[in-house]
Amino acid sequence: MTLAPEAAPPIGMVFPEPDHISLKHRLHRFRRMTLHKILTAAKSGAISHAPAERETLTRIREALLNNPQHLDSCLKSSGVTPIIWCFSARDSWTGQGQPTPHPMTNILSRLAEEIADPHEPPWIIAPGLRLTTDDTNPLCMEEAHPEKSGNKPDWGGRKINEWLESLRTAFSLINRIWPELNEEFSLLIDRIIPVGYDPSRHLSASYREAIGTIYLTLHPDPLVMATALIHEFQHNKINLISYFDPLLHNAHSPLYHSPVRPDPRPLWGILLAVHAFVPVERFYRRISESRDSILSRNDFQALIEETRQK
Repeated sequence: MTLAPEAAPPIGMVFPEPDHISLKHRLHRFRRMTLHKILTAAKSGAISHAPAERETLTRIREALLNNPQHLDSCLKSSGVTPIIWCFSARDSWTGQGQPTPHPMTNILSRLAEEIADPHEPPWIIAPGLRLTTDDTNPLCMEEAHPEKSGNKPDWGGRKINEWLESLRTAFSLINRIWPELNEEFSLLIDRIIPVGYDPSRHLSASYREAIGTIYLTLHPDPLVMATALIHEFQHNKINLISYFDPLLHNAHSPLYHSPVRPDPRPLWGILLAVHAFVPVERFYRRISESRDSILSRNDFQALIEETRQK
């Protein structure tokens, strides 16, 4: 492994800081970068400059640049972040096998709608966090895991209230055991996309282009759900960090044996796995040191040992 020598590991990279300053700083910079990409793409002629579109763009620029807090909420609520980051990396794409409209048209219309009429989505897990099938990520069907075939929104035949109850129970557990981690989660993650039901294991995913989004299967065990949320939060966190901090020089080649995957993985993939599993193990340790009622479970020690073996 070749570590990037330019800087020490970023503060708060693995475990949460008490004040979350590093995460807040990177997240603010990322959202400003996102807005800059939107305005630059629109100004450069990525959309036709019809009077209505010019008016919309002017309204967006004035509303967002003059109110940074409104910027954060609009970028999160409108779901435009993955669209613009994918658009900046490629001129066109097809979403789920179908041609898509020009990305900037979608971005501007979503932002304008959110600015004009901010609204709460119907399925709220916690303040600022929604459960939704409104997935704007053009890459959602691109899958790196050999045992999955993409992340198309899917309730898995379960009722929405079952999803909400499971997620709220999982977050309640995280907050009791590790409140600092729960606070960081609320800063970074704004939407969870349901991608089916699996009673034997969780199958989750995150994308570097879709900071703030988690793809998650429903599992009947709230402890498994809690660890899946922590796992995917960590992926989002290191993906965010990777936009600003040097981590690896040989991140994507060559491929190596992975201790947790059946397929050969680049070092970036192995780092993602370790970065996710270490906090999960810390979460188990904190449970062991607590007096939480979940300790009465007969299988709790077996779950800890399974994680440590990975």
